[in-house]
Amino acid sequence: MKLYVVRHGQTNWNIENRLQGSADIPLNNTGIKQAQNLAETFKNIDIDFIFSSPLQRAYDTASIINQYKNLPISIDSRLIERGFGDFEGLDDISSFDCNIHKLLDYHLNYNLYHVEPIQNVFIRLSNLLTDLKTNYPDKKILVATHGGVVQVLESIIKDLPKETDLQLLSVGNCEYRAYSFDILKEQDTSR
Repeated sequence: MKLYVVRHGQTNWNIENRLQGSADIPLNNTGIKQAQNLAETFKNIDIDFIFSSPLQRAYDTASIINQYKNLPISIDSRLIERGFGDFEGLDDISSFDCNIHKLLDYHLNYNLYHVEPIQNVFIRLSNLLTDLKTNYPDKKILVATHGGVVQVLESIIKDLPKETDLQLLSVGNCEYRAYSFDILKEQDTSR
């Protein structure tokens, strides 16, 4: 399986350094142009399936990339960005005695103020990867998603230690990562 993991294009909240989480913020004009440029990159790359987060910024990015593919886009809620609860829309959470390091600490598993625990994000994305590998072992799949999801997927795929600083795995708007999975098929030994 070949997996292309794309982060959505820029939004106004990206510029303002606000936590977006599961807030449904649209692409801005720059984000649309970024997605159009990425569509040109993927124009001649073979893709069998496209999956997207249900949030508009990811779905619109997938749709723009899809202009040369004309594939159905499957919505998968497991690709949604981590919910940041009461922090969504804020650009500074220090008054809550919190920071990005606490939010990304796997062992701390921060869940105050209605924040989705990071371990839950790991579980849902592990399940997603298992399903993709099982159901599409020989396919080329593009997923349009969010920065935090890209970080967690990379950590899972590379089997990184839980202590890894996920910020080191960040990608910019409309950047992507490609992964290949060799799925070993059971050999027929009945002969």
